[in-house]
Amino acid sequence: MVAGSRTTANATVASTPPTPACGWPTAASSGPGLAAFASRQVGCGLLHTADIVDAHRREREAIDGSIGHGSAPGVQYGATMKQLATEMAGSSLARRLGHGNTHVFLDIYPLHRFYMARGWDEFRACLPHRQLARYAVRWDVDRGTLPFAASFPEVLRGFEQIELGRIADSVRTLAQHEQVNVPQKIMYDAPVMQLLLDWNQLAWAVGFPSGDYQAIELSLSAQCPAPAGTLTTFSKARYARLWDAAERMPFVFAAADRLDTLLAGPERAQVEASMHTISSGIVAT
Repeated sequence: MVAGSRTTANATVASTPPTPACGWPTAASSGPGLAAFASRQVGCGLLHTADIVDAHRREREAIDGSIGHGSAPGVQYGATMKQLATEMAGSSLARRLGHGNTHVFLDIYPLHRFYMARGWDEFRACLPHRQLARYAVRWDVDRGTLPFAASFPEVLRGFEQIELGRIADSVRTLAQHEQVNVPQKIMYDAPVMQLLLDWNQLAWAVGFPSGDYQAIELSLSAQCPAPAGTLTTFSKARYARLWDAAERMPFVFAAADRLDTLLAGPERAQVEASMHTISSGIVAT
């Protein structure tokens, strides 16, 4: 009986494929196509928001310094609170955008680096093992909301499309992962984020005189602001909802189609140069 059990166990071990030596990277020095440009666009938005916050902080401090504490307290309080509210909203939006963008980077870039270095066969074999603790990176998201390296079908399908040379299809498939699977859960589903984006959308749509808003655009350039001809623009309807994936994804797919067109035309060298600039961390203005 003991010998028989040992034989059965040995047969089971022999029939179980060993865990491959995957060695998943925890970061990447460059990013592919649309993801790189989307990341740069968030960075441009963060710079713009920082400028707005700084301007309102200086304006609030000027109000505090120019109006005596004993005169017109209501005017002083109202003006100060207006500036403070704008500062707080801008800071909150910047923090949430930065958090979401960082975690999209941590999720998707190592996948591309692994595929580039190890090829399709190893990528397909190792993908199920990426969730193992020894491959985990910094992941400041509640695991109940979104575990690190959560398994989504778009990842395997997107890289299979790359392997088959279906690049345009892969860009759309991976954009679905980068724009819905990861940031929707950790950023866009938050009620505060939705409110902040709705405020920005309304201000942008009507053109608030203060200029305290960010145009919703995706640029296929490394420059901030982007040159003409490189922008794809989100709906400018007053009540359009960027946080709603059903409304956001046609905008993202339009940018993906634009990227595919540029790469197939005479602008290819310019687009590739922009991707190199983004991957190198150079700030282009």
